[in-house]
Amino acid sequence: MKQLQLKILDLGEMTVYKNELVRTGKREDIVLSPVTAVLLRHPTAGNILYDTGNAPDWVSSYNDAMKQRYPVTRFISISQALANEGLSPADINILILSHMHFDHAGGLRQFSHTKAGANVLVSQLELTAAMRERKKPDSAYISSLFYDLPGVAFRTVSGDY
Repeated sequence: MKQLQLKILDLGEMTVYKNELVRTGKREDIVLSPVTAVLLRHPTAGNILYDTGNAPDWVSSYNDAMKQRYPVTRFISISQALANEGLSPADINILILSHMHFDHAGGLRQFSHTKAGANVLVSQLELTAAMRERKKPDSAYISSLFYDLPGVAFRTVSGDY
């Protein structure tokens, strides 16, 4: 590979209130929102993945508040999306989480005991918020998706990186 390649990975859809995506002032408008990850194939850094989508076991692992407020209407696992590109979680060199809500960090378990899973990049402020908020029963930070996962470790970054 001689140049950077970028691919948006389709991980399904969720139903959300439009006002949470774009300020409309209308709480009742509902839209389908895509769930995505970004795969970068870098000529020297290797395969870089940005976000992991929803958890494969979302039906049992998501709290009732999240399932009611953000129903998953179409699901594709990060493992399947990577397989569609001829890759597996073990082929990812760097994993970056934009933030740790369930629909961005839900596939993190797929990277247990991989090179990328051993060194997940996340903002220090975001990790602090996730650790604090994960204990709340209706939190979008679902503890089982990121807390104390075997073979997963976080490397925090601050500012420009």
